[in-house]
Amino acid sequence: MVRLISALFLACLALSFAGPVVAEDEAIVEAFARKVSKPKEPTDKKDAAPSYPSVTGLLEVNVQNDLYYKATPKGNRLNDLYTKSEASLGLHLDSALSLQTAFKYEPQRTPNVHSRVFEDEGLWVDRLFVDYQRRGWSAYVGKIHPTFSIGYDRAPGIFGNDYAKDYELKEKLGFGLGRKFETEAFGAHEVLFELFQSDRSALGRSYLRHAKRGDGNLVRQDRPTERDGGLSNDGRFDSYVVALNGDFGQAAPNLVYHLAYRRLGAGLGQTTAEHGTVGALQYGAELAKDVKLKPFVEAAKLRHTLATVPQGAFERDALYLTSGFELGWTEWFWAFSRTGRNFDTNNSNANVETHDRLVATSIGYRFDFGLVTEIGWKDDRGGGTNTKSLGARIGYALEF
Repeated sequence: MVRLISALFLACLALSFAGPVVAEDEAIVEAFARKVSKPKEPTDKKDAAPSYPSVTGLLEVNVQNDLYYKATPKGNRLNDLYTKSEASLGLHLDSALSLQTAFKYEPQRTPNVHSRVFEDEGLWVDRLFVDYQRRGWSAYVGKIHPTFSIGYDRAPGIFGNDYAKDYELKEKLGFGLGRKFETEAFGAHEVLFELFQSDRSALGRSYLRHAKRGDGNLVRQDRPTERDGGLSNDGRFDSYVVALNGDFGQAAPNLVYHLAYRRLGAGLGQTTAEHGTVGALQYGAELAKDVKLKPFVEAAKLRHTLATVPQGAFERDALYLTSGFELGWTEWFWAFSRTGRNFDTNNSNANVETHDRLVATSIGYRFDFGLVTEIGWKDDRGGGTNTKSLGARIGYALEF
């Protein structure tokens, strides 16, 4: 794994001779992972300063259809039509202080045996926190999305982030502190520290549809309690993330990195806290006029992570390696990714190792008014099953 990551790192450096990504694509290789709605700059340069209070936001609506046309066992052959949408808002009291929130509307469980059409979808508050940023310092408190990985958001294609979602951290109550350093020659860098616990408050409730407790197909628990167990669900502020984000400035333009370590406290029925590390690289290069290449790689290692099965839960070690790229030509793009996932389970009976693999590709088109269309395919050999799927999505983003 180390050799592969090193090779990809050197490949990204070599691609720097191809030239940087054009300015309008800089957001795709953004060095800083934490999502915060920022106040708008004045459109007229004659304006002295923006007026406060002000509201900014982003609405992202995605409708997707997944057809599992080949699966073992055959009961997993089904069709799933659903939406994953998010509305994030920022109420800016001045240039430094704001209230940030985000609402999500998504399925709360995976399909099981039967096809479904917009079923099992709930609405909830995903983030709600007070944010303060001034002179390179940042501080925030409330319901947050800890900054452990970036693969869940940046892995290319429709299905490229399927495995990376396993170790995404979300819906935590806590606070964070950050400090950004900027240098002319060696780029900008930010150190983050976040302390948190799982959200057991009323903010964890889902609306429109409630997830049933004890459902083995849940991907989101509706307002968890102590008896539900789970990492960081111990009622104490003893879970944390330390992260470092940045770019390499003039030394390697448009090459960004992310490094993080986390500790998640043991919940009810667990004996050991989880410890995890992650590292990611993302690059952008213009190979020719209107032809852009954006490779991505992320590796994550988790010790004593929790696996939940219908019969209960057990601890195991996990190793993930995601690599891929997006190749764009004008508004067209092609994405490819491969993720390996290895589990090592130690118990009193035997040591069991499993090896999963996900290969995915997709092609799409981005319209200049915020609409994107994409079709894709994946081959998922994980969890004792072998599934091949076709997917199609329509997404729309509106910023205000």
